[in-house]
Amino acid sequence: MTEQKDWASDFYQEASKKANEVVKEAYSRSSHYIDAIKYVRKIKQLSFGEVPDQTAHTSMRMFELVCDLAIYLIRQDAQNLPIQDKDKEE
Repeated sequence: MTEQKDWASDFYQEASKKANEVVKEAYSRSSHYIDAIKYVRKIKQLSFGEVPDQTAHTSMRMFELVCDLAIYLIRQDAQNLPIQDKDKEE
């Protein structure tokens, strides 16, 4: 049972790392957390469509879940940040 827990923990850590990379990329291309969420949703759409085989389908599904985790992390950050409009910034 410990081996399964270790595997699950490793998988969670890797998924979190990938989600944090997506969040970092989204923040670098956005000036507002809402724009960051929109960016992640756009890249998540890359996983939609025809896939050549089951392995690719599974990989794309995992990509979607990492994007969902990234959106969740951005929303968590947003709860701790004041909302600022681009127009109001100098």
